[in-house]
Amino acid sequence: MISLTQFNAIFNQLTLSSITILIIFLIFSLILLPFLLIVIVSQLGQVAKKVLVQTLGGKSQIIVGGLGVIIHELSHTIVALLFGHHITKLRLLNIQKNTTSLGSVEHYYNSHNLYQRMGNFFIGLAPFYGCAFCLEILQNWFFQTGFVYQQWGMLLTSGETIRQGMLATLVLPALKAIFVPLRGRTLGFLLLVLLISSTGFSLSNNDLRSAVKGILPLAILCSVVGILMALLGQTVKLVSGVWVLVNCCLLLAIKAIIFILIALLPLLLLLFIRRLF
Repeated sequence: MISLTQFNAIFNQLTLSSITILIIFLIFSLILLPFLLIVIVSQLGQVAKKVLVQTLGGKSQIIVGGLGVIIHELSHTIVALLFGHHITKLRLLNIQKNTTSLGSVEHYYNSHNLYQRMGNFFIGLAPFYGCAFCLEILQNWFFQTGFVYQQWGMLLTSGETIRQGMLATLVLPALKAIFVPLRGRTLGFLLLVLLISSTGFSLSNNDLRSAVKGILPLAILCSVVGILMALLGQTVKLVSGVWVLVNCCLLLAIKAIIFILIALLPLLLLLFIRRLF
């Protein structure tokens, strides 16, 4: 337990500029950077969905990408419930004709509740994490590769200096395990990658607008936490923990992009063959 004397010493060392820099770091690392990374992944997911439709037709979004749609909507639903939102309507897979909605989740919340308002950020971006974690779990189940984002976090918390190329040493072995050697489970896993990545990572405009609604309350929380941790002299621990989260998010984004590209390859090949003949 920190003493009053220690508290005063820490407080006297703090400056407005140092606290401001800490708050900016937290907001950028925990809000803006994940948002930008997920938007990039989503844009590539949109491309995958368009190629899927061009190659196999509009119904393929349900027939082929139905699993991704279900994971997408379930992710919204689970996170909405975690933040106290009330679900009024849930359709995991919309098989009705004459509709552009593949699935939907309708929910409402108390606009005066800071926690529920903050939840909009995570609810809107939830499909990225839902699909990414599902693919990580499936990869570990098929190939016993381990959860790479955990390895990254353990590496950082161990105090080892980050070296150039370290990211590749964590990602490439897990990806190599999928293809070397080629076996039946490889084809099974790649099929699941196609079923999930062709639709699941694509965020709608409504998803992104929902996420934006949660930025301000989340920024307020980051500011309060940053100030409190600075006053308690725990800035180093806070920054270290945030750094781990940032790199985990980065790693998930990179792997999500790789999985979407893997899903795109057979679709582009089929599209090329169709146009050729």
